[in-house]
Amino acid sequence: MVMMYCFWVQKLGDGEKVAKKKSVAKKNASKMTVKKGGAKKTAVEKSVVKKPAPKKVAKPKEMTKKALKLLEERKKQMRYRVRVVLIVVLGFLLVLGGVMWSEIARADEYQLQQETHATRVAENLAKYYEDYEKEVPKLEFEVEGLDAIEAENSYVRAKKYTKQKQEVEERIARLRKFAEVRKQVEEFFQDGILKSDTDAEAITAMQETFGEMRESYQKALQGRISAIKGQYQAIVDLAVAVPGLFTDEGMETVRDDLSREQYDEIKARVDSLPQRDVAESYAEALKKVEEALAERERIAEEARRKAEEEYRQRQAAIAAAWHTLSVPYWSQNGEGVKNGCEAASLLMGLQYKGYLGGMNLRTYAEMMPKSDDPFSGFRGDIFASAGSDAPFWIAPGPLAAFGRSSSGANVVDITGASLDALDAEVAAGNPVVIYLTLSYVAPSAWRYGAPANLHVMLLTGYNSMTGVQRVTDPLTLNGRRYYDLPRAQVESIFNSTGNRAVVIR
Repeated sequence: MVMMYCFWVQKLGDGEKVAKKKSVAKKNASKMTVKKGGAKKTAVEKSVVKKPAPKKVAKPKEMTKKALKLLEERKKQMRYRVRVVLIVVLGFLLVLGGVMWSEIARADEYQLQQETHATRVAENLAKYYEDYEKEVPKLEFEVEGLDAIEAENSYVRAKKYTKQKQEVEERIARLRKFAEVRKQVEEFFQDGILKSDTDAEAITAMQETFGEMRESYQKALQGRISAIKGQYQAIVDLAVAVPGLFTDEGMETVRDDLSREQYDEIKARVDSLPQRDVAESYAEALKKVEEALAERERIAEEARRKAEEEYRQRQAAIAAAWHTLSVPYWSQNGEGVKNGCEAASLLMGLQYKGYLGGMNLRTYAEMMPKSDDPFSGFRGDIFASAGSDAPFWIAPGPLAAFGRSSSGANVVDITGASLDALDAEVAAGNPVVIYLTLSYVAPSAWRYGAPANLHVMLLTGYNSMTGVQRVTDPLTLNGRRYYDLPRAQVESIFNSTGNRAVVIR
C-alpha cells in the first residue's frame, strides 16, 4: 500500500510540473505573438526548437478573455489534483487504520490464547494433587495426562507466564519421578500385599529411592512404604519364630518348655500374614506343634484331675482327722480381767464339761486365790495391766486345786506330760489348760518361775493327720477366738515353758 501511494504521488508531481511548463509557455506565447507572413508562432513552438524567448510586449486587450479562460482551466486542474491527492491520502489512512486495527485484534487474540493455555495448564495440573498448595500428589493418576499438559504448556510463550511455565515444567518432572517410584513399589506390592519373594536388597533400594523424593511426595506413598516394611519384617520374623518352636533344624521335636500361649501368638501371626503362600508353607510345622501341645495338654489335664481328686480326698481326710471341742468363750480383755488368762481358760473348760454354768469371768476371777507366791495363788493384780514386775500368773498346781474346789470337777495338774498326751486328752473330750507365750514366740525374761511373756490358753483341738494344734485364746484380738498353729511351733513353746498343763476331765 505504501509503495502504491508513493507511486501515485510521484505521478501527480510529474503531471503538475508538465502542466506548469505548458502554462508558462502558453503565457509567453500569448505575449510575444507576431504576425510573420500571415502565420503565428507561439512561444511553445519556439521553446521546442529552443529559440530565445522574444522580449515582452504589451498585452493586447483581445487576449484577456483567453488568459482568463486558461487561468480557470488551471484552477480546475489544481482542484482536481488536490481531490486526487486527498482521495489517495484518505485511502492510505483507511488502509493503515485497517492494518493497525487488525494487528491490535491479533494481539488481543494472542493474549487471550496465552491466558487460556496457562489457565488450562494450571487447572489440569491441580487435578494431580491432594491439596490446594499442590504439594502432596495423588496416589493414583495417569502419567499419560502429563503429556497433554506438557504439550499445552509448550504453547505458553508470553513473557509474563515465563515463571509459571517453568514451575509447571518442574512440577511435571517431579510428578513423573513420583510415578516412577510408584511403579517400582507396585512391582512388588500389589493390592496391598508384598510379594513373598521380595528380598532385602529390593527393600533397601526402594527405601533409598523413596528417601530422595520431597517430603511432601513421600507423604503420599508413606502408607504403602510402611505396609511394605511391616509385611517384610513379619515374614522375616516368622522365618525365625516358627523354627524356634522346635529343638532341631528339621522341625520334628517340639520344645518341652513351649507353652500354649507362645504357640498361639506365633500361629496368630502366621494366620494374619497376607502372603498366603508363606503362611501355607508353615502349615505342616504348626500342625506338628498343635498335635504335640494337645497331647501334652491331655496328659496335663489327666494329671490335674487326678491331683484335684487327691487333694479333695486329702482335704476330706484332713477334715475327718480333726478332733475339736466346741467350748464356750470368755474374753479376758472383753470382761476387763486383763491378767485373767488362767481364770478364763479354766472357766471355759469347766463350763464345757457342764460345770459353773451361771458363772461369769469377772466373778470367777475374784474367787481365785491370791498370793505373792504363784505356786500358792495368783500373783499380782488380776484386773490391772501387768507392770514391770511381771509376770502376773498362777502355777498349774494351785490352779487345778481352785478348779476342783470351785466346781467339784475332776481338774488335774498334768505338768510334765507330752503334747501327744494332751492331744489324747482332747480326743477323749477333755479340754486342757496349756501354758504357752504371747504371740506364740519363744519364752523370755524368766521371773517368779515363769517367762515375762507367759500366756495361758485352752487346747481345744488337733488334727491327727497334719498335726495342727487348735488353741482357744481368751485374749481377743481382731475378733479372733482361736488359732490353728503348726504342731512344731506349739510343741517347742510348750516344752520351753516346762510342759505345764491342767486337764478338766
